[in-house]
Amino acid sequence: MSKESTHEQKRKRKHSHKESCQCYFCKAKRGEYAGTGNPMYDKTQTDKTKQKISVANTGKKYPNRKTPPPMTKEIKDKISLANIGRKHKKECQCCACKNKRGEYFGENSPFYGKRHSEEFKIKRREYNINNPNKKFTGTKIELKIREELEKRGFKKDKDYFYNIGLANIANVDIYLPAYRIVIECDGCRYHACHQCGFTKYFQESIENDVRKTKELTDVGYIVYHFWEHEINLSPEECINKIFFQIFRTSEDKAELLS
Repeated sequence: MSKESTHEQKRKRKHSHKESCQCYFCKAKRGEYAGTGNPMYDKTQTDKTKQKISVANTGKKYPNRKTPPPMTKEIKDKISLANIGRKHKKECQCCACKNKRGEYFGENSPFYGKRHSEEFKIKRREYNINNPNKKFTGTKIELKIREELEKRGFKKDKDYFYNIGLANIANVDIYLPAYRIVIECDGCRYHACHQCGFTKYFQESIENDVRKTKELTDVGYIVYHFWEHEINLSPEECINKIFFQIFRTSEDKAELLS
């Protein structure tokens, strides 16, 4: 009999531990390793020990560890259908329920009085730019600008791109690669529009917009910002402003402004 088969038999064999068993698993079940009973309580491994463990584990394969297969669309649909109509209990401690009950407002918020560090902001920004699973389709005002571009012959993912990361700086709303033009559709509330009276909200967004625009222009991109009320009033005029400034000859204007 081969070694692998004997090993499998030993693994599958049922083994009953005694009540006084001193193995790690039995002690853990009895709660002897909880808190101060844990031999590693209030201790940290040295860098040498960590390096030895990493060297010893390199190249090892764990046959018992199996990564779950990716969920198919059928499984996702089943889960979504099963969750329809489900309600959380009154004493539910999830973040959404606590927020509904008002437990996360003001000083009760765990993030009250705290700010993200600059390192975290940079890491988060790079993750949002390079995240392959992003499925953001665009806001209503972005869709209006995209529809206007498509009316004038611009094709998606060829003549223009949306929600794309540029130069590892930031995600932009719409990008025209042939002209290195960036179109930013700014919501009046979130970007603190002065005309609409939202200056007291999201003051950090103003600083972020200025920083983002400066970094993109330094690299050579042309950035245009349009407010939500401007796009809702006339997306045609917004596109016309761009091409009136870019193209000098009347022939080019006539093609793109028609």
